[in-house]
Amino acid sequence: MSTVPLHPAASADLPRQRPGLPAAPSTDALVARAQSAVDKAGVTADRVVAELAEHEQTGHRVVRLVDADTRQVVGQVPPEVVLDLIAWAMDVQRRKEDRDGQH
Repeated sequence: MSTVPLHPAASADLPRQRPGLPAAPSTDALVARAQSAVDKAGVTADRVVAELAEHEQTGHRVVRLVDADTRQVVGQVPPEVVLDLIAWAMDVQRRKEDRDGQH
């Protein structure tokens, strides 16, 4: 997963939604959901850094919440497991299309 610092202009650096995928949430919506996750986790905001990233297989934008001291990821919106499931489904669909196109 590639990352860029969370900054208003940062979303312009990321590729747009890939064809055939459901629309990704806006950067503002991701940040709001990430802030909610921080609030629920009880982590102090001065120790958490939000990073805007892109899931390599799907192209979806994500917000990762990183502990500023340890650099450990303490949360991500949307969760990695959801994006991996989407990537798997995309791969299955691609293989089906490839198979059907060869007959």
